[in-house]
Amino acid sequence: MTALLEVERLSVYFRGVVALDEVTASVSAGGTTALIGPNGAGKTTLFNCVTGISQGTGRIAFGGRDISTMPPHRRSLLGMTRTFQTPALVDYLSVTDNVLIGAQSAGHRGIWSAVARPPAARRSLRAAHERALELLDALGLTRHRGAEVGALPHGIRRRVEIARALMASPSLLLLDEPAAGMDVSEALEMCRWLTGYAAEHDITLLLVEHSVGLVMRLAHTVLVLDAGRLIASGTPEEVREDPQVVAAYLGNDR
Repeated sequence: MTALLEVERLSVYFRGVVALDEVTASVSAGGTTALIGPNGAGKTTLFNCVTGISQGTGRIAFGGRDISTMPPHRRSLLGMTRTFQTPALVDYLSVTDNVLIGAQSAGHRGIWSAVARPPAARRSLRAAHERALELLDALGLTRHRGAEVGALPHGIRRRVEIARALMASPSLLLLDEPAAGMDVSEALEMCRWLTGYAAEHDITLLLVEHSVGLVMRLAHTVLVLDAGRLIASGTPEEVREDPQVVAAYLGNDR
């Protein structure tokens, strides 16, 4: 399969502490790749480097293009979006307005531009609003669409952030603990919907997830970090039986 994302010898240091140590990995176009490892392994740091929030040494390529020094907003315009461990939402805005922000990150005109430049911009805004409502319905958020995000439980906020990320129509979606704050059945249902949606819309998923059971059910490829180093890469079955992975992370949870 063609590599959509490539990371070559990526290293990151925070005040002399090694966060990533010459990590080389790739994510194939299509399907779901999971990034696992113990707390402090460097998973979120890797996400931050890929999306341009943090900088390190080494090379990062997206769709064959070197993006190592590209700012975050330009990476987003190329088709890369992400969610965060703690949902990064605008608490005083409604659920619908938070989701519509995702359309702006994809380069669509905002509401004030639509007012100033009718009628094409207004048609674009209407289309974005219809798409937002479709995503809210698909993620079971319709009844919350007018609620202020800051008043909602964590699990619902997590789904709002996923809807916002999908509004940007990404080719690569990075999900940092998408099932956090959900019970097992709710997490499995949401992640199954997400992988189905991604397959239907040609979106590649890269996710950080602590639930080994969820990873083994959903991922096509698993990357394992430990102490900033990539210690394994392969199918869920291969990774599950890797002695280094068992010792560093899985233990008896297989």
